[in-house]
Amino acid sequence: MKLPFFVRMTERSHRDTQEHAAMLMHRLEAIKYHSRLLLDGSAQYAFFAGDDCNSAIILYEQESHEALDWLIKRDPHFAYTQIEVIPTVLTEALVREAQDYLEEEIFSTEEMKTLNFPRREIDPDAEYWFAWKEVPPFSALCPVSVQNDVHRRTVLAQKAHLENFEFADHNPVGRAVGILVAQASLETVREHVESCEVYPDTIVTYQKLWTHKQALEHTRARLTDLRRKVPEDSL
Repeated sequence: MKLPFFVRMTERSHRDTQEHAAMLMHRLEAIKYHSRLLLDGSAQYAFFAGDDCNSAIILYEQESHEALDWLIKRDPHFAYTQIEVIPTVLTEALVREAQDYLEEEIFSTEEMKTLNFPRREIDPDAEYWFAWKEVPPFSALCPVSVQNDVHRRTVLAQKAHLENFEFADHNPVGRAVGILVAQASLETVREHVESCEVYPDTIVTYQKLWTHKQALEHTRARLTDLRRKVPEDSL
């Protein structure tokens, strides 16, 4: 059985133009590597992220930590980035655990089957956004009834996953966090997130995503701005 791992890679800050150009060259190689991960089924999705395309997010699907470790360390970006690895569970698993804790049935067994996202192809020219949705820790003075209300509304908010512009949604193990990848404009994603029952109790951050085609074009343009020759094999 393959397990999902969310991996975020963030480039170290460059100190001067020479270091910036060198990092862009490494990024070109990373784009090719991440594209191969999608082609061979090692990852469910892979995007670059941030205003300047200086980070990457990948949802790996691997059978072991050792296999995941091997793939991450073969990434051309590995030596030049800060890396965060987060095991995740599917939305159905989140709902099943919460309902067991609350001792309530909010979703039927049949309804829960609709919550899991099938693997989808990335449209190289489409607009994608990333949302990190986190419920912060409760005050020690917060009554259990109030906490349970938040948990209940978290489960109810999963109904929003039926929207067809949700590309992927998963939940870090042991954390009150939802990770959303959406194929839509920022305005649409904001409206969608803010309409969810649990939104008033969450802290949400958004980040622009770049498909590999878009990341390649952006990185080549940045090299041109720096008056560097763009490698022919990146065209």
